[in-house]
This record gives sequence, C-alpha cells and structure tokens, in this order.
Amino acid sequence: MYPHQVLMDEHKLSKTDLSQEAQEYLTDFNHYHRGISLKESRAIKAGKEFNLSDSENNKLNRFSKSVALKIYEDLKVREAAKKVEEDKEIKIKEEARELAKQQLEEEARIKAENQAKKEKEEEEERKLQEAEKEKLQLVQEEEERKLQEEEQRLEEQILEEQILEEERLDEERLKERELRNIERDKRAVPPPKKQDKGTGLFDYFF
Repeated sequence: MYPHQVLMDEHKLSKTDLSQEAQEYLTDFNHYHRGISLKESRAIKAGKEFNLSDSENNKLNRFSKSVALKIYEDLKVREAAKKVEEDKEIKIKEEARELAKQQLEEEARIKAENQAKKEKEEEEERKLQEAEKEKLQLVQEEEERKLQEEEQRLEEQILEEQILEEERLDEERLKERELRNIERDKRAVPPPKKQDKGTGLFDYFF
C-alpha cells in the first residue's frame, strides 16, 4: 500500500472525506496509477513480463506523498478546528455553569432578602399587635379605674346620704321625744286653783 492509502485506512477516510485539494492530488495519483495498470495489462496480454520502472515507482510515491501530506495538513486543520470547537463548547459549558451558579446565588440572595423582609414585617406586625394590645389593656384598665372610682363615689354618696338620713331621722326622733316630754310635763303639772270671789286683794279695796 502507498503512504496515502495507509493513512486513509488508519483514519477510515474515503475520497469524499478529503478536501478539494487532496482529492485533486488523489485524482492525479489514480490517473497515473491507472495508466501504469493499463500498461501492465497490455504487457500481460501480449505475454510479456511487466516491470515497474524506478522512475514510475518514484512518481507514484511522489503523488502518494503529496496526497498524504495534504491529508495530514487537513487532519491538523480539522483537529485544530475540532479543538477550537471543543474549547468553545467547554467555555460555553463553563459560562453556562457560572451563569447557573450566579443565578442560583441571585435566587438565594433574593430568597434570603424576601425571608428577611417577611420576618421584619412579621416582627413589625407582632410589635404593632403588642402595642395595640397594650393600648387596649391601658384603655380597659383606665375604664376599670374610672368605673371603680365611680362605684366608690356612688358608694360614698349613698353612705353620705344614709348618714344624712340617719341624722335627719335622729333629729326627728329627738324632736318627737322633746315634744312628748313637753306634753308629758304639761300633763304632769296640775292646773292652778280658783280663788273665791271677794277674798282677793282687789276685792278688799272695792
């Protein structure tokens, strides 16, 4: 096998896999090789021995090496392009991972901020409810205090009225006793005796 044939066999390449320039080199090789094969066939048909000359063999090898060199160049270009694509894919994947990481971090940050905001709002709401509760309790305590004061005032007023009523009743009872005593004393004193007519001093002179 010629060099380019070995190379194509190793990389499992067909003519259609080659670049345009490599295909042109391969065409030159094939045309020259077919010409030699045709000469060999004619010699065999003529019953003559065919020997490939050194110049022909060298020319075939030069054509083959030209094809092989071009295939090598194309393979290097393809490998370089493949590496560029691979590097590009790696970069894209890394950027995608970095973007995903940043997105996760951003989502975590937003989640943490929302949680902190929620906790702050809940704390403010709790404080507001406690303040309202304390305010309501103070109002209730103030109302209870006023109610107690009013009840105490009413009790004191009732007690004062009761005392005044007792005093009034005592005064009335005292007056009644005094009146009864006066009446009793009046009844206890006998009426004055009547004097006989003419026995008085006034009658003496007249």
